[in-house]
Amino acid sequence: MKEVMYQCPKCGKDELHAEEPDEYEIWLKCRSCDFFMGMSKDDWHRMENSPNVNHKIKKHAEDYT
Repeated sequence: MKEVMYQCPKCGKDELHAEEPDEYEIWLKCRSCDFFMGMSKDDWHRMENSPNVNHKIKKHAEDYT
């Protein structure tokens, strides 16, 4: 998985990164705050490969909480 930083929906810093703990899940973690969100690999793939990925992460985070 490529190391790309995204905008954290909680603190707003570009320190959100994706981790792949297994073949089915993706974890989004912020290096600046305690933000954590898990999702399916399929959901992440659709989100990552679409325009406005930071907006979609924020929207998903709002729906997640």
